[in-house]
Amino acid sequence: PAFRRLVLNAYEETCAVCGMRISTSSGVTVIDAAHILPFNRFHNDDVRNGLSLCKTHHWLFDRGLLSADESYRILVSDDVEQDWPRGVVRSHHRKKLLLPQCPEEHPSELAMRWHSENVFR
Repeated sequence: PAFRRLVLNAYEETCAVCGMRISTSSGVTVIDAAHILPFNRFHNDDVRNGLSLCKTHHWLFDRGLLSADESYRILVSDDVEQDWPRGVVRSHHRKKLLLPQCPEEHPSELAMRWHSENVFR
C-alpha cells in the first residue's frame, strides 16, 4: 500500500502514458502503481521504481508490449497488431511519459533501460 500511495501521489493519480485520471467521490482511482523492475525479482518499492499507469497501459507494460527508454520516450512493440479505439496505444509511440513535478520522483533511468532491454519485445 505504501508503494502505491507514493507513486500515485507523485503522478497525481494520472496515467504516465495517456494522462487518464478517473476517481470516485470516495477517492478510489482506476490508476495503478506499476513496478518497472518486477517486485518479485528485485523487491524494490522505491517511488523511482514506479510508474502510474491506467489498467490498459499497465497490462501492456507488464507484458513487454509497452516500455520507455532512459529519456522517458514511450516505446510501443511491433507485436501490438490491433489498436482500437484507434490510437489507444500506438499514438503514444516516441512521446514522452508524463512525469512527476518533483525530479527526485522521476523513474530511475537504469530501471527504464533494464525494462526496455529485458521485458520489452
